[in-house]
Amino acid sequence: MVDAAIQLKEQEGRDYFAAPLVLDHSYRFLDKVGSTFNLFYDEERKAAIADVEFWNFTPMLKEVAERVKRDPENTYFSVRVRGRLKDDNSITDLKLIHIAVVLEPADSNARIIGELNEKEGFDMSKLDEVFDFGVVPEHPWKYGKTDKPWRKPALQDFTSSSWEELSNEEKINITGHYAWAPKNPPDKFTDLKLPHHDPKTHAVSWPGVRAAMAALMGARGGVNIPAGDKRKVYNHLAAHYKEFDKTPPNFEALEEAFELLRDFSDFALNSDNKTESNMEAELQEKIANLEKEKAELEAKVNDLTEKIKEADEKLTLMAEIISIDPQVDRDFLKSLNKEQLEKYKADLERRFTKTTEKSLSGNQTMDPYELALKYYGPAEG
Repeated sequence: MVDAAIQLKEQEGRDYFAAPLVLDHSYRFLDKVGSTFNLFYDEERKAAIADVEFWNFTPMLKEVAERVKRDPENTYFSVRVRGRLKDDNSITDLKLIHIAVVLEPADSNARIIGELNEKEGFDMSKLDEVFDFGVVPEHPWKYGKTDKPWRKPALQDFTSSSWEELSNEEKINITGHYAWAPKNPPDKFTDLKLPHHDPKTHAVSWPGVRAAMAALMGARGGVNIPAGDKRKVYNHLAAHYKEFDKTPPNFEALEEAFELLRDFSDFALNSDNKTESNMEAELQEKIANLEKEKAELEAKVNDLTEKIKEADEKLTLMAEIISIDPQVDRDFLKSLNKEQLEKYKADLERRFTKTTEKSLSGNQTMDPYELALKYYGPAEG
């Protein structure tokens, strides 16, 4: 029946029909949760944009609509289409079957970009503020690591040619040194954001990674990239943190920092370079302090782990000694460290070993004074 309906629409020559809005690509009629309308293709942005309506006339539909309303930024979509696969693996004559609300989309750009009401439409000029059109470049080369002093590279650090003179391959090679670009390759060198690789050796720079993360956190006015791309950029930089055995700052704290910076946007716009430098220095210092605190905590945990391990070993040695000599002085045992316990156990095993000259009566106990002299040395004074 579904196939027949699709075929009918194709025969009628309809390029578009009001595709249903469903849950998780379901074909069940009761899983329809809304409809689409005003679907169009934005040539400039190379994206399909549709208005969708979530129904709310049943308890189930109300719950779905409320979930979307409460968390629109994490509401994603996926589309099911029909088309013709050509010999060159391209697909033509695409027909939209339905739009599905999903948790894990094939394309993270397929998400809500605004809210409509009955009286007004969405301001399309705001699309750039909410739509993901940037990319996190891949590394087209192998790279090492460096912690040498860092400075932001210029185009001349990569090549003596102008950006327009470079081939796409050369541009992509340069783009790989950065954490974000509007596309790959970008139209202009100045479109590249957040450098963190050495322009000559490709080595990832620890000071460069920290500077990029600080900029993502808002240092020097922050970095001008789409809000939806910040998580992808964070993940890229966080992976570099781990390459240096460092712990990246928490992303949720990062988002909170973005909100705080928005509250002080007027101050940021009017601050001079000196103030911006101080802000960056303060953020860098905070990051360094957090890393120092983490190292100190790790040292304490390691020390405690060693103490617990030694206590377990002492406990085992004490139990073995008591099994050899049940009459042993317990207070004396507690006063010995691990090495002394091992030595005392070895002495006991020798003294209690059956030979032609000794028995296993257990009566060969050592005088407490002799024990103290043997394990603690002669008394001073």
